[in-house]
Formats: sequence, C-alpha cells, structure tokens
Amino acid sequence: MRATGLKCVYRRFDTRIRRLNTGKVRRMSTVDNEEVDKFRKLADRWWDPKGPQEMLRLMNPVRIGYIRHNITGTTSHSDKPLKGLSVLDVGCGGGFASEALARLGADVLGVDAAEEAILAAERHAEETGLIGSNSDFKLQYKCGTSDTIADQKKQFDIVTALDIIEHVNDQTHFLCTCLSMVKPGGSMFISTINRTPTAYALAVFGAEYVARLVPPGTHDWNKFVTPEELKEMVTHYEDFEVL
Repeated sequence: MRATGLKCVYRRFDTRIRRLNTGKVRRMSTVDNEEVDKFRKLADRWWDPKGPQEMLRLMNPVRIGYIRHNITGTTSHSDKPLKGLSVLDVGCGGGFASEALARLGADVLGVDAAEEAILAAERHAEETGLIGSNSDFKLQYKCGTSDTIADQKKQFDIVTALDIIEHVNDQTHFLCTCLSMVKPGGSMFISTINRTPTAYALAVFGAEYVARLVPPGTHDWNKFVTPEELKEMVTHYEDFEVL
C-alpha cells in the first residue's frame, strides 16, 4: 500500500497473521537502545494534545476498529466485544492501543522497553480509571520487551505490534518472537510505514524536518518494511498464514 498524498503521511499497512497450530519459533534479542532512548525522551508528552505523539493518538480509533472488525466481524454490537480474550501490546508506549483494547473488554498487558513510557501509561490509566482497585477493566503494564515476555512462556489470543518493528534491530527475529506468543488460532496485528520514496518525502523529510510533527531522527527510512517483506518473514513457518 503506497502513500499518495499529504493526508497519507502516517498511513500504514496492516497485516493480520493468524496462527493455525502449534510450532516452535526461534528467538533472540532485538532491542535497539538508541531507539528506546528516543521514546524515553518523549514519554512526558505522550498524551499531550499538542505533543509529538498526537498523530498516533488520532490514528488509534481506525487501527483499533480494524482489529475489532477482524476479531469479531461486523455482527458484534457489544460494548465489550473482546471480553475473555488476552492481548499483548508490544511496544505499547504511553498506552494508546492498550487502553482502547482494554475498554473493549480484553485482558491487556502492555509492554515497552522504555520505563518512562510505562510510567506515563500507568499514570494516564490511573487518571482515567482504567487501573485501580475500583476499576472494572483488565489492564496492566510492564517494562520489558518481547523477549522477556516470551521467556516466560506466555501466550495470548491477540498480539499487537503497532509502530514498533521499524525501531528494532532484527525485524525478522522480532516478528518471530512475537509470533511465538500467539495462541493456536490466535492473531497478530502489525502496523508500520511502507518503505517507498513517498514515505521518505512525507513521513521523514516532511514530518520531521518541515512540519516538525515529530523530532528529527525519529524514523530511519531504511528500516521501514514493505508488505511483501513482512509476508516473506513468515513464509517458512508452516503454522502461520498471512491474511
């Protein structure tokens, strides 16, 4: 999917990967400390309406709607259609997706390598009643990585990795680590920026150096991933299919 105009500066392609049956997936560390440091510095302004993460927050309803539709279909009218499902939100940042998924009834664990981002997420969730002794929602945050959660042998009905794969060291191993935590029959949702000349012009040069929507250096165009590359990363795993 290619960005074709100014409104598509933050347009992403979304690929759903469904687990068919059990299988082993090799894991290794993928943390890029320089990338983590970038988001540590943004943590205090994560929920600031005029902050650098505001475009991500504005995109959140569309992405959550996409996840809800693919999990429940169009026939569900429940206000908590994800009730009873467990979700791992990898690279959760300040909690945009984690909060929204918890509001839909899911049991959500948000994980991020930046402790400052986790603290910002917890603070906002407490302020909005999503975390606390009187809360009816199931939401918790943990400072960590996909590797640390995978080492605990935990699996989830849904794993999300939104705007994170372009910030890790080894994208294939990151994806495989995430896939290892998907329950049989479960799904994984990935969102990232397509690597096209237009994406460089808009998402990097335009957004970072002209409009100053995000700090310069936030993105490395060479780490953007095309839909074809993302699919290729999992073609040799027979227990998964890309939808």
